[in-house]
Amino acid sequence: MHLFEGGVLPGGEPEGMQSLTIDAYPDGGEHEFELYSEKGPGGLLTLGTANGGVEMTASASTRAFAFRIFGEEKPSSVTSESDGELSEVADVDALAAADTGWTYADGVLWIKPGTALRGLRVTAIP
Repeated sequence: MHLFEGGVLPGGEPEGMQSLTIDAYPDGGEHEFELYSEKGPGGLLTLGTANGGVEMTASASTRAFAFRIFGEEKPSSVTSESDGELSEVADVDALAAADTGWTYADGVLWIKPGTALRGLRVTAIP
């Protein structure tokens, strides 16, 4: 499989994460993606930029999301429109145990903003 910059790929639920993980490959552009679900309405995902950083949005859903963003530098802050600034945690295992938060390892930014009951907007600022 080939995935180009600017693309997103819905993944599974990594062990312990209990969230649908979305892999994102930002390219500086603005992109929209339809998310299909056999269990009900899918939704809309967007990948773009804001304030010099990366921004991901998801339409309202009963699903919890986690975003795995490739090719970005470690951010100075990660915010969720609904929860404010998210806490940095030590690693992916700590993130899996947390309700919300973020971590950065090996060039990959992991963000767990929680459920998208009212929709999500998450921004990572370098």
